[in-house]
Amino acid sequence: MAVEIRDRQRRVKADLRRLHKDTEQLLKELSLSDVEVSVLLTNDSRIRLLNRSYRGKDKSTDVLSFPMDDEPHVPGHGPEVLLGDIVINLHMASRIASDNKEKLHDVIRQLLVHGLLHLTGLDHEKGPEQEKVMNARERKLINALKKMDK
Repeated sequence: MAVEIRDRQRRVKADLRRLHKDTEQLLKELSLSDVEVSVLLTNDSRIRLLNRSYRGKDKSTDVLSFPMDDEPHVPGHGPEVLLGDIVINLHMASRIASDNKEKLHDVIRQLLVHGLLHLTGLDHEKGPEQEKVMNARERKLINALKKMDK
């Protein structure tokens, strides 16, 4: 398993070691030990450009996912593969944390989990059933990370 994290913004300080550890733990929880994931931490303007270029939506967003394959990865079938890229907007994460009186890292975790589930093929925008499945998996993964904190 390989995790690459790059911080391409300057305003919001994130704990990159903890984020790396969280990402590795999430991949284990999902039985994805044979994948590579890239996480880019960015700002409002850069994620807006990505959102416009790849989704046709000219607005900032909290997280984007870019799977490398149209088919969901089947664990244990072949060499390590690039699962995809997750882009997290730390500026928006900071605002969400402040507005909801949450810890910044908890919001970043939620966005990481959401983005990672998109890389595994889940998409809440495909209908209520997928949204229900995705929400349940998000809760399960967040709980697993919270247990790791203890």
